[in-house]
Amino acid sequence: MGEALILVTTLFAFGDLAAAMGWTGEVVLGPAPYVFLPLGPVGISFGGETMPAFRFQVLSGPTFLWADLPPPRLGLGRALGPILLGLIWAPPRAVLCWEIPLSSQGSVFGALGGETFLGLRLRLSPAWLGGMIRGGELSLWCGFYF
Repeated sequence: MGEALILVTTLFAFGDLAAAMGWTGEVVLGPAPYVFLPLGPVGISFGGETMPAFRFQVLSGPTFLWADLPPPRLGLGRALGPILLGLIWAPPRAVLCWEIPLSSQGSVFGALGGETFLGLRLRLSPAWLGGMIRGGELSLWCGFYF
């Protein structure tokens, strides 16, 4: 269960900029399922061993700023046209995460820095299918936004 918790924490913290920056609800199914519910400026995540986790929306755009508890983490994001960029600071490390559209239905996303992974997402609005390679292992995910 420890590896599943690491995966859900990774995806929640660094791998889904669209949900964080768009402040949308999300259901994620995969090795470690979770649900994110935005309730005004505060969002709650359920799933994994350390959940619930709380996400606080500080700025809503065009520069996005959010904070997560637990663990303490600060995210700063910006949409550069269709490209999403985020800098996540989780003391003592920082992670640059990104999502780049390849077509109207597909995108590649990942992170560099204290956490490194590469993922591919296929959007079937409002649902999506995806895979993520992290530490040489592939994990498959699916979910939908609401």
